[in-house]
Amino acid sequence: MKLGEILDQGFTLYRRNFWKLAGTTVLPALIMISLQVVDRVWIHLGLRIGRPVDRTDAWGLGFLVWLIFSHIAAFVHPLFYPAVVKVTTGILFDEPVSVTEALRFAAERWRGYLWLDLLKNAAAPLLPEAIGFGLIAALAFADETFHLDPQERATGFIVFLIILAVVGVCFWIAACVAFAVPAAAVEGIGGFRAIRRSWRLSRGARFQVFLTWMTTFILIMFLWFAIGFIVRSIESFLYGTLHLHFVNQTFYFVSIYILAAVYDSAIGPIYPVLLLLLYLNQRVRKEGYDVEQMMEAAGLAAPVPKPASEAETAPAVVGAADPAVEVRDRQAVGESRA
Repeated sequence: MKLGEILDQGFTLYRRNFWKLAGTTVLPALIMISLQVVDRVWIHLGLRIGRPVDRTDAWGLGFLVWLIFSHIAAFVHPLFYPAVVKVTTGILFDEPVSVTEALRFAAERWRGYLWLDLLKNAAAPLLPEAIGFGLIAALAFADETFHLDPQERATGFIVFLIILAVVGVCFWIAACVAFAVPAAAVEGIGGFRAIRRSWRLSRGARFQVFLTWMTTFILIMFLWFAIGFIVRSIESFLYGTLHLHFVNQTFYFVSIYILAAVYDSAIGPIYPVLLLLLYLNQRVRKEGYDVEQMMEAAGLAAPVPKPASEAETAPAVVGAADPAVEVRDRQAVGESRA
C-alpha cells in the first residue's frame, strides 16, 4: 500500500477499536503524568536547573525541561508498544485478544523489550545528542582559549548547524530502527537481532516512517493546544464571569493534568499502530508476507527441507521404508500371484 492508504487504514482501525487500543496505553500515560506531578509538587526541576532571568531564558529553560521529559517518555512508551502490536495483529488476523492478554504478552518478555528499548534510545537520540553537545563544548573551549572566532554571530551559526545536523541524524537513525519493536513482538526476536532486522527491512520506507511520525506529531500537538485553549477559556469564564473562586491556578493545573492523562491514553496507540502497518507492508513488499499468511491459513505451508549434509548423515531408523526394498517386495508379490 501507499502511505496514504496505510494512514487511512491505520486511523480507521484505531477508530473502530478505540477502547481496546487505548486500554494498552493507560499505564504509560499514568506513569508520565505521575512523574510530571511529582516534579511540579516536589522536585521542581526547572528551579533546580536555574532560575530564568528574562523571557528568553524562561523559554530556553522550559524547552530543556520539556526535552528531559520527552526523553523519559521516549523510554517509557515503547515498553508498552508490544501490547499495542498484539492487539492490532489480533484484529488484522482475526485472532482477537483482550487488553489483559496483550499486557500479559508484553510482560512475559519485559527484560528483552527493556534491553531493546535501551538500545533504541542509545542509538537515537542519545548518541547523536552526545556527539552534538561534545562538538558544541569543543567549539566553546576553542573559542574561549584560542579566540578563533571573535564574532559571536558566526559562532552561533555554527552551533545552529550542529544542532540541525544532530536533529537530522536523530530522525534518520530513529527511522532505521523504527521496526525493531514490531519485529521483536511479531517474530519473537530481540536485542541486536531486532535492530539489525529493522535496519534491513526499513530500507525504502524510512521516509515513510518520518512522514508518519511527523503527521502524528502535528496532529497530536494541534489537538493538545486546542484542548488547552478550550480548558483555559472555560475556566476563565467560570472565574471571571460567574465568579466561581474555586477555579484558581491550582484547579487549572489539576484539571489539565487529568486531561493530559486521558489524552495520552487516547492518542498513545496511534503511532505504534501506523508503525506496525508500515512494518507489515514492508514484509509484504520484500518477503511476500501476505502469501505466507494465506498458505498458513490454508494449511499449505511447505515443511522446511533438511540440509543435504543432515540427510546424508542421518542415522537409519528401525522400520524405515527403503525404496529399493519396497520395489523388490512388490515384484515378489506380483510373481507369487502370477
